[in-house]
Amino acid sequence: MKLTDLRQDAKGQITAVPFPRMAELGLVRGTTVRVLSKGMGGNPLQISFEGCRLLIDRRTARKTEVEPCD
Repeated sequence: MKLTDLRQDAKGQITAVPFPRMAELGLVRGTTVRVLSKGMGGNPLQISFEGCRLLIDRRTARKTEVEPCD
């Protein structure tokens, strides 16, 4: 499942990241993220993880693989 497929307020665990820069920001395999909001047309996505908040563009979120979780 793609990060863009998660509903607002849903959580997912990252299984694959498309860009090394994301790993530098702490988004690595196994990190649990929560979708806080989606902008108009789904761009950008605001996510939270490990006490941080981050805006991710739709193109990047569409390439980020997640596993839904509680």
